[in-house]
Amino acid sequence: MYENLNIGNEIRYFRIKRNLSQEKLAEKSNLSLNFISKLETGRISNISLNKLLNICNALNIPLGKLVGDDIAKSFSELPPSTIELIKVMSKLNYSKLEQISRDLIPLIKDFD
Repeated sequence: MYENLNIGNEIRYFRIKRNLSQEKLAEKSNLSLNFISKLETGRISNISLNKLLNICNALNIPLGKLVGDDIAKSFSELPPSTIELIKVMSKLNYSKLEQISRDLIPLIKDFD
């Protein structure tokens, strides 16, 4: 998870710039209005990559706009297939993502 590095402020900035209400952003990102509100006001101290990617997709902005170039650069150094996996998984709802993660983690650990 990524600590809230003023991400809430950045999300609010881009949401307003795109003329989206908190409700519309919540709907487009498959997150709750309560979560978006708490994130924007700093009452949530961290956010998962999946939720962050959902918000970026909903706002139509690259990850680097919210987390800074250093973190975004670390993702750009990943193999293309890994980036594609992250993108595909970021579009799944929470229960499907949880199910896939439970299945993948044992497989990945076998590679150690």
